[in-house]
Amino acid sequence: MINLALRGITLGSKFLLSIYLVKFLSLEANGEYGIFVATISMLTYVLGLDFYSFNNREILQENSLESGKKIKNQFFLFTLVYLLVLPLLYVFGLFDFIGEKYILLFYLILIFDHISIELYRLLVVFSKPIQANMNLFLRSGIWILVLIFAWHYDFKDLKNLKSVFNLWLVGSFLSVVYSIFSISTVGVKIPWKEKMETKWILKGLKIALPFFIATLSYKIIQFADRYMVEFYLGTKQTGIYYFFSNISMLIETFVQTTVVMIYSPKLIASLKREKPFQIDIFKNFSKEIIIYSVVAVASVCAIIYPLLHVVEKTELFLSISVFFVMVITRFIFNISLIYHFKLYVGKKDRVIMTSTLVAVLFNISLNFILIPLYGLIGGALATLISIFVMMSFKLFYAKKYEH
Repeated sequence: MINLALRGITLGSKFLLSIYLVKFLSLEANGEYGIFVATISMLTYVLGLDFYSFNNREILQENSLESGKKIKNQFFLFTLVYLLVLPLLYVFGLFDFIGEKYILLFYLILIFDHISIELYRLLVVFSKPIQANMNLFLRSGIWILVLIFAWHYDFKDLKNLKSVFNLWLVGSFLSVVYSIFSISTVGVKIPWKEKMETKWILKGLKIALPFFIATLSYKIIQFADRYMVEFYLGTKQTGIYYFFSNISMLIETFVQTTVVMIYSPKLIASLKREKPFQIDIFKNFSKEIIIYSVVAVASVCAIIYPLLHVVEKTELFLSISVFFVMVITRFIFNISLIYHFKLYVGKKDRVIMTSTLVAVLFNISLNFILIPLYGLIGGALATLISIFVMMSFKLFYAKKYEH
C-alpha cells in the first residue's frame, strides 16, 4: 500500500504538472520544458552507460563485501564519465536547444538526477521497494506538488520555467541524500580504501555495451520525434506533442511501477531455479503486463477529453488523433517487455541490441519523411511503427530461443 501510494502520488504529480504547464504558462513553455526533459533523460543514460545492467546481475549473486566493491567501482566509473562528457556537451553546442540561461541548472539537474537514478536501481536490487519509491517521490513528485500549490494560489514570481527547474534540482538533491542513507542501512560495506578493479570495470563495460546501445537507441526512438517536431514545426507544436506524449506515457510508467519493478529481480533470480519455476514466473509476469496495460489504456482514454476541457487549448482538441496513436504505441511497448525480459534473463544481450538498432533506423528515417508531410501525426506514426518493429524482432528471437 505504501509503494502504491508513493507511486500513485508521483504519477499524479507528473500528470498535474503536464496540465498546469499548459494552463498557467503556455504551449510554447511546455515545448521548452519537453525538450529540456528529453535531453536530461537521454543524457542520464549516456552518463550511466547502462552499466547497471551488468552490475545488478553481479550484485544479486554476491555477498555484502563483494557488492560493496562493485558499487564503489561503478561510481568511480561514473566520475570518469562526468569528467569526459560534461565539458563536451558545451563544446558541441547542446545549449542551442536548451538555452544559455539554463546552463548551470541543466548541469546540476543532470548530475543529481543521474546519481539518484543509479541509487534507485540499487535500492530495487537490494529489495527495498519502499525506499526506491521514496527516491522517485522526492525526485519526481514532491517538488511538483509544491510548485502546483504555489501556482494554484497565484505566487506570480514562481510562474516561470526557471522556478520549475530550481524546484526540480532541490527534489533530485533530496532524493540522492535520502537514497545514500537508505543504502547505508542494507548492510553493504563499501571498501573505499581498496584499489579500483580496472579489469572488472572493463569487463562490465564490454558486457553492458549491447544494453547501452539498445537503451540509447530506445531513448532516441522515444525522444527523436520531439527534436524533429521542434526543428520542422516550432516550439508551440512541440508543446502540443509533448502534452499528449506525457499523458500517454502514463501507460508505460504505470506498468513499470506495478509490474516490472516488482518482477525484474524475481525474473533474474529465476535463473538459478528449475525450468518449471522459471516458466511459472514468466507466465505470471506476462499476464500482469497485459492486464495492467489494458487498465492503463482504458484509464487515459477515459480522462483525455475532460482533461482537454480543463486546459482550454483549442489546438489540443484539433490534434487529438496524435494522442490515440501514442496510446497504441505505449501499449505495444508494454507487450514487448515480455519478450525483452525473456531475452534479458536468457543473456541474449546482442539480440536486444540488434532489434533496437533496427527500430531506431526505422524511426529516424520515418521522422524525416513523415513529419514534414503530415505534421504531428507523422511523428506519432513514426514512433508507432518503430516500436512495432522492435517488438516483432524481440518476439521472433524470444520464441526461437525458447526451444
